[in-house]
Order: sequence, then structure tokens, then C-alpha cells
Amino acid sequence: MTPNPNYPTHRVLDVAEIEPEYVGERAAAGFLGVTAEYLRQLRARKMGPVYSKPNAGSNAKVLYALADLRAWVEAGRVPPKQT
Repeated sequence: MTPNPNYPTHRVLDVAEIEPEYVGERAAAGFLGVTAEYLRQLRARKMGPVYSKPNAGSNAKVLYALADLRAWVEAGRVPPKQT
């Protein structure tokens, strides 16, 4: 089949090649090495990484920006003790 010059061909990306900007609670917990329950406890205490609830409500899905997860990890870095 000859490609039509009026319709450019596009490379289809594999999902593994795309890093999402936002992730759900379980993916965020996995990224941080904690449980989803621990993230829920942090949110209840108004602690932990910044999160978003695009569809406000008690059952709305919680999303975390990967940039915010990385920032939260960086904020907790402890430099080695100098002797």
C-alpha cells in the first residue's frame, strides 16, 4: 500500500514510552515505597505530598503530580553527618 501524501504517517508510541504527568494513589505509593493507606493517613493529617482531587467530593479520585512526589522526596533529604 502506498502512503497517501495528504495524510502524514505518525509513529504510535508504546505506553511504556510515555511517563504520565499525574498518577493515582496506588502508583504514587509505589513510587514512594509506602502503602496507599499511609498516603491516606498523611492526607487526613494534612501532611505528605501535594495532591489534587479534580472532581471534588469525598469519593473523588486523588491524583499526584510526579513533580510533586519528587519534590516531597527531595524535601526530606538528610545530608550525611560531617565529622
